[in-house]
Amino acid sequence: MPGSLGSGPGGGARPSATVVGRPPAGTAHDHGDPIHRRLAFNQAEAAIRFDGFRMMLVYSTLLARLKQELINHCGYARARGAVQRLGYAEGTKTVLLAGERGQGTDFASLMAVAGEVWSLTGNAKMSVVSADIRPDASAFRVELELHHSIEAHAHLEVFGGSSEPMCWLQTGATSGLCSAFAGRAVVVRELECVAMGHARCLLVGQSPEAWGQMTDQTVEETGFHLRPDELVNRFSILKAQRGRQAAEPPTDVVGVSASFVAALEQLRKVAPTRATVLLQGETGTGKEVFANLLHRMSRRAAAPFVAVNCAALPDSLAEAELFGVERGAYTGATQARPGRFERASTGTLFLDEVGTLSSAIQAKLLRVLQVGQVERLGGISRQVDVRVVAATNDDLWQKVVAGGFREDLYFRLATFPIVIPPLRQRRDDIPLLIEHFLHHYGELHGRVLAGLSGRAVQALLHYDYPGNVRELEHVIERAVIRANDGESIDLAHLGLPAHAPLLQLDAVGRLQGGQPAPLPGRDVIGPLLDRGMSLDGVEQALLSGALDKAGGNRSQAARSLGLTRRQFNYRYHKSGLAGR
Repeated sequence: MPGSLGSGPGGGARPSATVVGRPPAGTAHDHGDPIHRRLAFNQAEAAIRFDGFRMMLVYSTLLARLKQELINHCGYARARGAVQRLGYAEGTKTVLLAGERGQGTDFASLMAVAGEVWSLTGNAKMSVVSADIRPDASAFRVELELHHSIEAHAHLEVFGGSSEPMCWLQTGATSGLCSAFAGRAVVVRELECVAMGHARCLLVGQSPEAWGQMTDQTVEETGFHLRPDELVNRFSILKAQRGRQAAEPPTDVVGVSASFVAALEQLRKVAPTRATVLLQGETGTGKEVFANLLHRMSRRAAAPFVAVNCAALPDSLAEAELFGVERGAYTGATQARPGRFERASTGTLFLDEVGTLSSAIQAKLLRVLQVGQVERLGGISRQVDVRVVAATNDDLWQKVVAGGFREDLYFRLATFPIVIPPLRQRRDDIPLLIEHFLHHYGELHGRVLAGLSGRAVQALLHYDYPGNVRELEHVIERAVIRANDGESIDLAHLGLPAHAPLLQLDAVGRLQGGQPAPLPGRDVIGPLLDRGMSLDGVEQALLSGALDKAGGNRSQAARSLGLTRRQFNYRYHKSGLAGR
């Protein structure tokens, strides 16, 4: 399959695989979806997700008390720095969200998205007071205004007034947002704060040098921009990595969830060694992709990688396939043939579903692992230098207990076991995988799609995937084939079974069940039907009317209908209006 794994930036050697933190811009979601449709509540799983990331509702007073605990234990400056660093890492996500929506190439459109996100997530009402951004002159100075800041409100509610500005998360988040946009360090400070008695919270962002003398505060503020082990300027890192993606093979890995990155870190540690590795995980989790990545990260990367599905080998052929045959070993053996071990010489042999091997083959496999020799059928022993990576979707130790697998072989294979988590335990990776497969199969099948509707994204995020990544891959490929060019992939294209209803926000902020909200303009539907107007006729009238109202401006007409310009043009030409 085209790939199912991934990692995040950090110190030390890293695999030569594409590292993706969020999907590339402009394809995963239908841009016509309002941002509030990205927020969904799944009561069955006790999960709240925004744009694929899991969130939590907490009382605002908890934030103020958490800050107080940090101040008591760490001191004021270190507590502020810690909270700002948390905000910085989160602020970069807004830049990625803006890019995904086809916005963020200019500061005004980026801040329009950021303002929506800040309001939707209950942080503050944010607006731009002024912005002086001139890349040619290396100038970057912005003034941002916050109203109804949750941090200022929480501090006043719990502690009363403050002599210091208290919007630490907001200054960290806007530092991350501005740094990601500028591609270099931007420090945001709060010069006015409601918690101090001001009428508003005023944030000013500029380069560290522009703030003048490097005080202790400036050192603390710029420190989290310069640490190599932090998610520093994550947006620029991802842009550079995405630029390399086209040159990477399609088996590159995708994912940033904690359980997945932990498994990948184990892989990174064992890859340069000679240790035998046992990959454990459910069917469809990507064990062969993981094994291939291990091979590429090892010192054997230039040698062969040979994979064999042990479950597909009949007992009568398994010995010959694995260990080879000498000429005349049996009737029909007219020539000598090397087995998989010899073909993988100096490289890596991947034994998938190793638990299905017969007891006789297990004994010969144990000898190879112990002495490094294979014996062809009808021949003599041959020395081999092969690293074995085994995989199973069974509990191999339970097979040992039941007498179905050799205990000594188990311990040989499980020198370094790695558990690959199922997809339901790495839901933060689902948006990345959706984008990965959407791009791959869109190119493979020659389809240009407008992304996924909000309902489709939420269904994919909350499905349990008994077939894991392989099932998600097939779902996306099926949807790409079913959808027409220019369309958004919707629920009907996915073919997923019904899931527990999600609670989502309607346009006025009320929680609604999983059923779509009543359609606007229902009062005009009856008269249209009475006049015998067809669906095509209604579409033509809407397209033509929107274009007339916009004075011929197709981009404006598209926005008025909740479409992208590309979607509008596709429908306009399809309807036959272009030729009239």
